[in-house]
Amino acid sequence: MKLTTMLLLVGCLQVSAAGFAQKVSLNVENTSLKKVFKDIRRQTGYLFFYNTQLLEKAHPVSISANDREMKDVLDECFRDQPLDYYLQGSTIFVIRKVLSPTGEEQAVPPLQAQLKTRTGKVVYSWTIAPPARSLPPGASASFNSAEVNVPPGGDELTITLGAKNG
Repeated sequence: MKLTTMLLLVGCLQVSAAGFAQKVSLNVENTSLKKVFKDIRRQTGYLFFYNTQLLEKAHPVSISANDREMKDVLDECFRDQPLDYYLQGSTIFVIRKVLSPTGEEQAVPPLQAQLKTRTGKVVYSWTIAPPARSLPPGASASFNSAEVNVPPGGDELTITLGAKNG
């Protein structure tokens, strides 16, 4: 759980075009993302890192792609999904999108993170600004972030969407 939380904090890093130079061929209909990930991994060697509970929220995928750029195939697989992805090295991280599920515009709060010792003492804290101040109805956004150097001694990472009360 701590590792998953940390990976969510890392957020969507900029994807270099060179990292997506891989070509992929897929022909699937109403197939789970998990199966699609296995096919892409087999063809490219890229690893997928995801929370299995998160994948349960994904819709089946139908795609016909012959020798297409991996980025194009992934973009199509993630279209209309409650999930998003980003590439870091040879690993593709699957993350949850921030969605506005209502018929009204919604404010997007920042992510608040705290690294604590086992006794609860805060060693380091930081804030990740939202990708937009608000989302129109049905829109989504992914948080961007940068790697931070934190002091040693932290045992627990807590991430909160929005400011903590109290």
